[in-house]
Amino acid sequence: MVSVSFINNTPSFDIHSFEKDSQFHSLLQEFDAEALVFLKNWFDNNEDIIVKTSGSTGTPKTISLSKEKMKQSALNTISYFNLQEGDTILQCLPSGFIAGKMIWVRAIVGKLNVLMAPIKSNPIRDLQQTVDFAAMTPLQVSTTLSETPEKFDFIKKLIIGGAPVSVQLLEDLQEITPICYATYGMTETITHIALQPLNGKDKSDHFEALDGITFTLGASQNLEIHAPFLSKKPIVTEDIVSLKDATYFKWLGRKDFVINSGGVKLFPEQIEQKLSKLISSRFFIYGMKDEKFGEVPVLIIESDKEIDLTHLQPLLSKIEMPKKVFYLTRFVETESGKVDRGRSVGGLG
Repeated sequence: MVSVSFINNTPSFDIHSFEKDSQFHSLLQEFDAEALVFLKNWFDNNEDIIVKTSGSTGTPKTISLSKEKMKQSALNTISYFNLQEGDTILQCLPSGFIAGKMIWVRAIVGKLNVLMAPIKSNPIRDLQQTVDFAAMTPLQVSTTLSETPEKFDFIKKLIIGGAPVSVQLLEDLQEITPICYATYGMTETITHIALQPLNGKDKSDHFEALDGITFTLGASQNLEIHAPFLSKKPIVTEDIVSLKDATYFKWLGRKDFVINSGGVKLFPEQIEQKLSKLISSRFFIYGMKDEKFGEVPVLIIESDKEIDLTHLQPLLSKIEMPKKVFYLTRFVETESGKVDRGRSVGGLG
């Protein structure tokens, strides 16, 4: 039996009773109404599930995923982290998107108990019990570290995904109890197909493939994923990587974000990593057209007032230095809450 319980509530429920038990139904509705939709779809007779993509690198869309493939993905994660029947898994991600859905699938496939937490920036503020496995966004992790860092003592293993881990957050992770991993994946790969240890004795700057998955490079140094349980053909990505071997790679950035400045390729994500300790507001590097260089990097900051950037220069090389700084009161976000770079800059160039 898979039991589901809720932070701050003592009862636990059999996952199959979500429609029959009015109290369970009400709590699911309160914590995450999309969970009800997903559970109903998962236990119906259809072979596929309709999933929304995040829209962070293109137009959001809906795709159909095989339940069997989702089960195999869940088994890969369960095996990698050596999760055992009866272990507890934390659910604090929205079930409307693939990362949240796969928490449920892992629980069902692995017979893991689910502890539901509020979907907010600090979901474990009231955590009082041991959790064997949790998945959180960088924002959730950094907020919790600033407000209630002691709560991480309850978590054994933590995966962090949905956005890059900043330099500051990486430093902070060295001081907490759980073993932490960055994830690489997308809706089409049914969440992560590679993991990067961020702390502990196995800390690495490379992503490692899960069992049965290998990598090659495309013509543009873009990552191609070979995952037979997902697709007979390679899954071609827009991610530029440095490939160590068939199962290890270092992520450099998105192909569609690369800035070609005078023939030199600049990866905004790498520049952003260098600036992440200096700028506390949300920001990103963007390529603006330039007559001399073709493109030049500019800095876009989410703020209604100017920020002191006098210490910016020592962090970057001459070619990486933003040629202009723009301030926007509010970034445009995708449906899943990620920054939509293209729509945010609007008519800047």
